[in-house]
Amino acid sequence: MKKLFIMLLMIFSISELKGQPTEIIPYRLVPSTHPDYGCWFDLEIVALPNGVKLGSVEEEKIYQAIVKKEVGEIGFNDVFVVINNKSYVLLKIQVPETFDIEPRE
Repeated sequence: MKKLFIMLLMIFSISELKGQPTEIIPYRLVPSTHPDYGCWFDLEIVALPNGVKLGSVEEEKIYQAIVKKEVGEIGFNDVFVVINNKSYVLLKIQVPETFDIEPRE
């Protein structure tokens, strides 16, 4: 918990130095409920940023940025993701036991 607090404090202090308001986009990987996928995972955005609606172009860009982050196209040292001139931080929520989570319906 202490490490998470320090990390968030660093992110907000860096964003204030750049002069850009920053929003955090929390996401997690949940087991897929599709019967044909086997052990695949689905991306779940826990909370969309203010002003981003479900099914919008911005939401699609957020999903694309998360996928790029997960497969390594966006480096782990790159803190910010910029979409439509707004700065975001993608925050992966780690869960102790993957299969103890139930995906949202």
